[in-house]
Amino acid sequence: MAKPFQFALIFAVIIMLIGCAERNNPVHSEVDTALRLSSRTQTLGWAEDVWVHGDTAFVADGEQGVSIWDVSDPAGPVLIDTMRLERAYALMVRYAPQSDFVIVARKDGVSAHKLSDKTRLFRLWDKGIEDLDIIDLAPDTVIIAVVDWDEGFKINKAYFDSSYNSWVESDLAGTYLFQYGTQQGLYLDDTLAYVASNQVGLDVLGISYDPMGEFPIFRIGGIDTPGAAVDVAMSGDKTHLFVADTHGGLQIIDVTEPSAPEITGCIIPDRVDNAYQVAAIGDTVCFLDKYNGVYVIDARNPSAPELIARYDTPSPNSVFVNGDHRIFIADKEWGLVILDWRD
Repeated sequence: MAKPFQFALIFAVIIMLIGCAERNNPVHSEVDTALRLSSRTQTLGWAEDVWVHGDTAFVADGEQGVSIWDVSDPAGPVLIDTMRLERAYALMVRYAPQSDFVIVARKDGVSAHKLSDKTRLFRLWDKGIEDLDIIDLAPDTVIIAVVDWDEGFKINKAYFDSSYNSWVESDLAGTYLFQYGTQQGLYLDDTLAYVASNQVGLDVLGISYDPMGEFPIFRIGGIDTPGAAVDVAMSGDKTHLFVADTHGGLQIIDVTEPSAPEITGCIIPDRVDNAYQVAAIGDTVCFLDKYNGVYVIDARNPSAPELIARYDTPSPNSVFVNGDHRIFIADKEWGLVILDWRD
């Protein structure tokens, strides 16, 4: 008859084989050398966030506002403009090409600026912003959504009023106050909002757009994750979410039925213990570990994601991957970092 300690050993082995808490094989040399450093450029302040549109990179530069870079030559980014924010601290930045807006999350809220002349057109007061996303509906309408550590999910509509020939200050169109969790990350997809709610996991919200009035918001689903969900990105075909889950690594969630999301895969590469930022293009996923740089995952098979590259930078804050699979990192110590794939 098997002794009690033998049963315990067998049970532990089974858990290690079937659970996602078991780490993948240690990082291999080919993974460490798959990416090359194209450039690292010191920005004007502390690089907090990066957003790229075409050959232009926008960097949220802390107390220095926003710096704007020509990155057509990734080996030598060129500073082409700056945007100061009246003593505010820039935390996040997005660009809305239809309206030509640079939208900045600051420590005291959100402001929108016309890129052509840097004019501030409207401002939203909010001191608890954890994440920001936008829908660039038309040249005269922008949807701005935020998750707030204290006030939940808030969606705002800004529009150009032709009768006054001016932009209307952002109208609060809808709110949703969560009962549980601390909301950290956001992905806005038309009538759906996917929210990383820390210890609670993923929340899925539905949005009803009423052009003449408020936007009712309601919870339609959710799922707990093994770690603490802090950021979220979407696959190219919009069937799967990629969740930065701190010590839970990268969780992959099937959202083909948003009311019943299901975890289909996960990966926790060696040395990862605090996955906290994620970006995706198609089925290529980049996530940051707080202390070990960027990890790149091939998620074409969502149930068996594969580590294909990693690169360590000292203080990574934000990651963006463009259509060429070039990787941009806002690093507090190195500034704007651009990574390319080796031939």
